[in-house]
Amino acid sequence: MTQLFNIWQALAGLAIFMLGMQYLENSINHLSGRSFKLLLKKHASNKFKAISGGTLISAVLQSSSIVNLMVLAFVGAGVLTLKNALAVILGANLGTTLNSWLLATIGFSYNIENIAFPLAAIGGLIMVLSSKDKKIFTWSRLLLSLGFIFIGLYYIKSGTTEIVRQYDLSSLIQYPAILFLLSGILITSVIQSSSATMAITLSALYSGAISIYAGCAIILGSEIGTVSKLFFASINGTAVKRRVAMGSLIFNIIPAIPIFLLLPQINRLIEHYFPDHLLGLAAFQTLVNLFSIFIFLPFFKKLTFFLESLYKNARSITLFLSKSLMTDAEVAIEAFRSETLYLLYDTLDFTATCLEEEVSIINKDKTHPEYRDQTIIKKYEFIKQLNGQLRDYFIQIQNVTDKPEIASELDRLVTSARNGMYAAKSMKDILQDITQLRNSSNNIKYDFYVEGTGKTIAYCKQLLEILDSKNTPAVGTIMTLYESLTSDYDNTLQKLYKKSIVGHLNDSEISTLINYNRELATAHKSLFFAVKDFVMDPGQASELDNLPGFIR
Repeated sequence: MTQLFNIWQALAGLAIFMLGMQYLENSINHLSGRSFKLLLKKHASNKFKAISGGTLISAVLQSSSIVNLMVLAFVGAGVLTLKNALAVILGANLGTTLNSWLLATIGFSYNIENIAFPLAAIGGLIMVLSSKDKKIFTWSRLLLSLGFIFIGLYYIKSGTTEIVRQYDLSSLIQYPAILFLLSGILITSVIQSSSATMAITLSALYSGAISIYAGCAIILGSEIGTVSKLFFASINGTAVKRRVAMGSLIFNIIPAIPIFLLLPQINRLIEHYFPDHLLGLAAFQTLVNLFSIFIFLPFFKKLTFFLESLYKNARSITLFLSKSLMTDAEVAIEAFRSETLYLLYDTLDFTATCLEEEVSIINKDKTHPEYRDQTIIKKYEFIKQLNGQLRDYFIQIQNVTDKPEIASELDRLVTSARNGMYAAKSMKDILQDITQLRNSSNNIKYDFYVEGTGKTIAYCKQLLEILDSKNTPAVGTIMTLYESLTSDYDNTLQKLYKKSIVGHLNDSEISTLINYNRELATAHKSLFFAVKDFVMDPGQASELDNLPGFIR
């Protein structure tokens, strides 16, 4: 029974430690998120500045993952070049080793519970008594996170020490180093924290469960495993994001090979120069990352070229558009029209699906093949990507044609696609509200959702009929549809201010319904303008161009 308690104690310590690291990341990111991003952007103008900037920011944030994900976002937005992004990642890997030095010194040389409990108590009490929108809340969460980190380390150390006392773990020394390396990869990939892996390894080393040789192998494995978060974040990203992730993987795998082969010799050096094996393990991790910088720095240009050749730019998802059509503008415009129709069908389906996942108002064959059978968020991302490729093609066609009628038709079609994307954006923004209303036990909120869903699906069906019709609708028909949208929004808004509603909902709930109604109406109007520009000829469409497009 005692043995089981010690195992649970160590696991609970790991959970508390990881929770503390998560709180620490969130707190520092919240307190200085923008300033760190600006600092990272400023200090990434060349590879040397990028390495130093990545090291500094990662050392302060104590998370290479945050820095690496920042880099991924910057590269995707075109703010950082691939070469400088890779340099930042190298620096971030080095900067995060500061945490290992802190754990190896303070965490095991002092009675950390004397620091941990006061930090957790003060931080936790202030946090509970503070408002979430106040800065004191974030600062108190920062104190709580430090307390959690030290408490977690204390329980990991205590549990591991007791387990070692009760069991003879000397047989572990006989296992080959490759098993410890694989353990480091597996543990870090699962728990997504190289700092937690270091805490576990230091505790095992401190209690005598493993040798410094095994500890180095585990940490070497954790350097590889820590790439998994960045790798998974880039899987469905653009080509440049996948290049960054692959570059990070190369940085961590290639240096690990010669280091692992020379591990016996390195182990002897550590034992000679670091009688304190805990400091030796921290030094080993730092030297691994310095070695990575040393061997890759001269080859950044070649590595960038290799990664660019490995991952080409994302292929086009359009089904009809191609550069070969540029020689015939009339044919190109028809292809553009067919792609825009796909986007509109996708958007109508997306609008209905956001409200009722099981509702199908459109024949599946009418939606884009790559749009089908995706999650809600993936469907939205696809609509955005398709709209972006339509925009790029629109710019290319403009450069090769001087016919006013083609330019006018193109302008209407690209405006139609853009409004379709706006509608999808409005629906995506209220997904959380939709879930809340759909699952609400409050009849007023649930009825509001049911009524809005019914009207929206009926409206989407009307627009679908207009798209499917072979005849161009009359201006009066379109105008009537628009006026019904406007009046329906005003009527619903008036209902939300009636006493019968106010008496049964608090201010926050009423605000949610008002915002929900606004975004839903904005989606309706965006769909209206998208379909209007697609189905009407330029003369008819221009008669309706001055209608207000969005709810104010």
